[in-house]
Amino acid sequence: DRGQIRRADSRLDDMALDFVTGEGSCIGEPRIRPGVVLEIRGIGRRLSGLYYVVGVTHSLATRKGYVTSFTVRRSAA
Repeated sequence: DRGQIRRADSRLDDMALDFVTGEGSCIGEPRIRPGVVLEIRGIGRRLSGLYYVVGVTHSLATRKGYVTSFTVRRSAA
C-alpha cells in the first residue's frame, strides 16, 4: 500500500542521513572539539542540521590567522 511505501521511503531517507559526513573550516573557535555537536546551516533543507564533530585541527597561519578545521558526521541528536 502507498502509505507503507511512503513510510519506508521516509525511514530509508532518515537512515541515509546517518551516513552523511563533511569537512569545514571557520575563523578560529576553541569550543569546537571532538564530541561537540554543531548546528550547520545554509547547506540546504535536507543537509542543514546537527552534526557530531569527529576531528578538529586548530591552526595559526600568517595570512589567515587562527583557523579551525573540522570533520563531522550526521548526528542522531
